[in-house]
Amino acid sequence: MFPPPPTAQGVGSQTFTAPPIDGSLSVTQIIDHHFAKSPSHPLFRYRASDAPDSFEELCWRDVAPAIHRAAYFVKLKVQAISCASGAPIVGILSEAVNIPHSFALVYGVIRAGFPVQLISPYNSSTTAGHVLFTAGVTHLFVEDSLRDMVNTALELVKKEHPAFALSVLDLPTFDDLYPKGHAALETLPPAHAPDLDSVAMGIQSSGSTALPKIIWITHQALLARFRSPWYSELDLCGEVAGLFALQLCFSLGIGVTGYAIACGMVCAVQSPADAGTAFLPQSAIRDMAVTRCTLAFAYPVHVEAWVQVPGAAAVLSQLKSVQYCGAPLNKAIGDALTREGVPLTSRYGTSDIECVTMCVPARPTADTWEYFEFSPHVSPYFKPLGDGKFELYPASCATHIPSVFHTEIDGVPAYATKDIVIQHPQYPNKYAHAGRVDDLIVLGDAYQFYPVPLENIIKLDPRVKGVLLLGHGKPRTGLLIEPVDTIDASDHPAVSSYRDAIWEIVEKVNEIYQIEARIAKEMVILANPSKPFVYTAKGNPQRQKILGIYHDEIEAAYGSMASISI
Repeated sequence: MFPPPPTAQGVGSQTFTAPPIDGSLSVTQIIDHHFAKSPSHPLFRYRASDAPDSFEELCWRDVAPAIHRAAYFVKLKVQAISCASGAPIVGILSEAVNIPHSFALVYGVIRAGFPVQLISPYNSSTTAGHVLFTAGVTHLFVEDSLRDMVNTALELVKKEHPAFALSVLDLPTFDDLYPKGHAALETLPPAHAPDLDSVAMGIQSSGSTALPKIIWITHQALLARFRSPWYSELDLCGEVAGLFALQLCFSLGIGVTGYAIACGMVCAVQSPADAGTAFLPQSAIRDMAVTRCTLAFAYPVHVEAWVQVPGAAAVLSQLKSVQYCGAPLNKAIGDALTREGVPLTSRYGTSDIECVTMCVPARPTADTWEYFEFSPHVSPYFKPLGDGKFELYPASCATHIPSVFHTEIDGVPAYATKDIVIQHPQYPNKYAHAGRVDDLIVLGDAYQFYPVPLENIIKLDPRVKGVLLLGHGKPRTGLLIEPVDTIDASDHPAVSSYRDAIWEIVEKVNEIYQIEARIAKEMVILANPSKPFVYTAKGNPQRQKILGIYHDEIEAAYGSMASISI
């Protein structure tokens, strides 16, 4: 059982009855609670297809039955197919942009009594096969558009593991789960309390540093993740959160929609009628205004796209908080937005531990938008690294349960994030992400540095799309840059011109280095357009993959620099 949290949710609401979140009910039982006690409270809101300046809503009286229909559908399909490996593990692979549809599917699987494995549609066939095999998925519900990827993935897996068996099934449609009119509903019997230590959900990591790993989330840990708003500074019931950049195949989408389960927040989403069409930045800004959002959650890549839309700052500045996480936000863009009155809020979390920062601060401050504050329900330990840097270890406590443990702090199980944070010089309760311990670059003369803060400086140049600092084990530092505009890496005059154009920002980085480590122009390597950088869904470059792709070019550049000194 969890201790009582400090910030009550749903106080005075006429439509929402706050559920018990002490652990006496599981998440699926809380959903049934809402069906019975908060049926007219909205969960989803989206732009109306027949009246573009107004919105429609799906209330718990719509969503809970959709979950029951999904559970019936899944149970029927899974039980019809024998499972040689024992207990079924049900996977979902969809484009995941229709959030009400995905939400009903995910919780329908859990309501049917099976663990659900979420699989990213952005996987390659190799990565998808790795996730399916590693998670032990026995039944996979897949969207038609992704069938070819699954077929290729299965072929690859069976070459290595001939005995691997997977039943591939069609997803129920949105109309199957949310039928128009007054469709008959045979509700499931009341949900039994599951073993809270049993697995409810599997999420694949983003694969920023290697092949994705599977993070298993127990029923208890799932509820613990969703309790975060109860440790916020605000009652979030009735607040409208724009989730136009999120998908339910990733931890952030699951987490924020989970907040709505726990506290009565309303999720503004892409209209189900628009599913399957490109949802452009201008559509997100338009729909934020139409659905009357008060909050927004996104990855930096989306915020950076939104600001290119005319009038975006005027819409975003009306919100109480624009929350971003998963990668650094371009500092020039962040500074410009805060000058326009946009309340930017940095979040920090991983799939292994979920978000561990304050859910929604009452008063985001413009001068600290790059920094975050840890939520009072978590127990972070800071391992000093020197030079004002710390490695972060969230430890288990009564109110926060990381899903992965691989170390101990003073005898308490903890998760070693390998993330580096720095403390704000004036506000000691605020921190910013400053790279990863395993990204440390050690030059041949033993000079050490963490690349991410320096890469973020270079990315301030609008001509730079992606950048990686080089030099581990080498005599000097190098740069591998993916330009915004296509440049033929074999066109020497064009490469030289580009180096000159960005040299001012590179010199700002050189001022930080000791002389021996400074970057020479000849060590600015441009990516080949035929070998683009590989990014995670959060917009982070996949460092090790890219370094592998460009191994030959990097070695050639260092070879040609052997006789050149700075």
